[in-house]
Amino acid sequence: MNPDLYRAAKNGEIEAFKRTKSELELHKLLTPDNNTVLHIHITSLRTDSETPFVEEILNLCPALLLQPNAVGDIPLHVAARYGHDRLVRILIERAAPKADHCEDIESADKSSDSDIKAAKEMLRTRNSVKDTALHEAVRFGHIEVVKVLVEKDQCGYQYSANDDGETPLYIAAERRHREIVGLILDKCTSLPPETGGPCGRTVLHAAVLWNDYVMTRKVLEKARHLTKRADDRGWVPLHFAAHNNCVTIAKYLLKCDRDAAYIKNKKGRTALHLAASFGYHKMMTEILSSCPDCSELVDDRRWNALHFAVKADSIPAVNVILNDSSLSNLLNGKDIEGNTPLHIATALGHKKTQKTLLTSLSRRVDKMAFNNKNQNAFDIAMITVKNGASLMARLNVEGVLAGGRIGIYVEEEDVQNFNNERNRGFDLEKVQESTLVVATLIATMTFAAGFTLPGGYVSNDGPLQGSAILSRNAAFQAFMVTDTLAMVLSSVSVLIQLFSISRQGQIIKAKHLTKAYYLTMSSMGAMVIAFVTGTYAVLAPSVALAVATCVIGLSFFVFFYMFFKKTFG
Repeated sequence: MNPDLYRAAKNGEIEAFKRTKSELELHKLLTPDNNTVLHIHITSLRTDSETPFVEEILNLCPALLLQPNAVGDIPLHVAARYGHDRLVRILIERAAPKADHCEDIESADKSSDSDIKAAKEMLRTRNSVKDTALHEAVRFGHIEVVKVLVEKDQCGYQYSANDDGETPLYIAAERRHREIVGLILDKCTSLPPETGGPCGRTVLHAAVLWNDYVMTRKVLEKARHLTKRADDRGWVPLHFAAHNNCVTIAKYLLKCDRDAAYIKNKKGRTALHLAASFGYHKMMTEILSSCPDCSELVDDRRWNALHFAVKADSIPAVNVILNDSSLSNLLNGKDIEGNTPLHIATALGHKKTQKTLLTSLSRRVDKMAFNNKNQNAFDIAMITVKNGASLMARLNVEGVLAGGRIGIYVEEEDVQNFNNERNRGFDLEKVQESTLVVATLIATMTFAAGFTLPGGYVSNDGPLQGSAILSRNAAFQAFMVTDTLAMVLSSVSVLIQLFSISRQGQIIKAKHLTKAYYLTMSSMGAMVIAFVTGTYAVLAPSVALAVATCVIGLSFFVFFYMFFKKTFG
């Protein structure tokens, strides 16, 4: 296109085109993307008031009205995309002048059939990705343009989908253009089936995903049947409400259709399962209050809601089930591998959840339940690395038999990660190696400290020659006792681990390692106390420095408590 003509089209200078030799040649003035002078002008408009150029250029070349560019956009697409509602009206009027003052194109006088057909053709023209002008207006939230387009074509064609499977109504809901959703819904008596979007989702899915109660209610007033429409993964709107913890939305969905609580997705999971898997206890309460018997449903692995709540390590979610005695059948429910919720809690190292299961309704929980591999909860704690010692200790207190049925006959293949989803294999060799190194190091240091005494030795001749100068100092005496204690505890830890090397059976080795681990931890604490007391004995003349050193040194136990509590609960 000639640059002067391009600038003239951009600025709306009609005289430049009136001087062309033939008006029929206007449709041949194209950019590389096949944009006409009308495309260029509409794209360049900043306001909707500059319309004379459009009308005059169409008088010169009416064919420009429906002429597409390289991507199939006619001028109406461009006007709708940029929100020029007045210009949209003018373009429609140019297509159907006799129908312009009718309520809609369908009700126009029969004498204007050709004009009506032309207007319909323009309104329903699709570009290369099958977007109509309404798709464009909705996508960019131009409500005034949407009003014009819906007013001019009320036959329901506005629900057609583009190549991405998006209908204008779905686009409006997905982009949360609430007013546009309301506008389109108000123009129809009921929603046709084609109200969806990609992945098999409907407009109701989109409204729920936004947690938009107003939009959800508006959609359900027109189409309650959408509560049961599932997407490609089998998720109905209630699944999304549960997944995103939209309690108010879920309550309204259940009020409209409580049967949605029984619908499973392609993995066999209901909305209750999803809520439990994230620990959304309020959502669980809402679903169970409407459909208490949906708790009996299990997924493809035969996991019930309590399995999911335990996996989420959510005490409030677990208590939703434990506090309702009518749901006691879930306490000992077994999955396809025979694992109860107690097995799952133990395997995943969820100490608080395990404790809750063992102490709440304790008479109803089968603490000795065995899975398909003849493993009870204690066996699971033994072969999983995370917090195994503390979990086993609690199980022993509750009277769970150590070793159950398999005892010392655990085979190597049984010492595996408990669940394919979580790789928590207990590598005894690596843990034992680390513990042995630490214990040996502590024993070496405390042994050396016992002969390198704080304050030194008496060098003067006499009966006390060679003895400790600070032997009568209380802090020094505490140093000697704790240093000796640290050396003995770490030495015993080393001894136990050396002894366990010759033993057979993973369970026996794990028991020895647990003892050695606690002995090593205790020796570390004694070593810190020895350091603090020894330092205090030397620095006693400088009280401020001695106290500061003691405070800093003893802060070890604060960190020890914090990490120990977090790890072992």
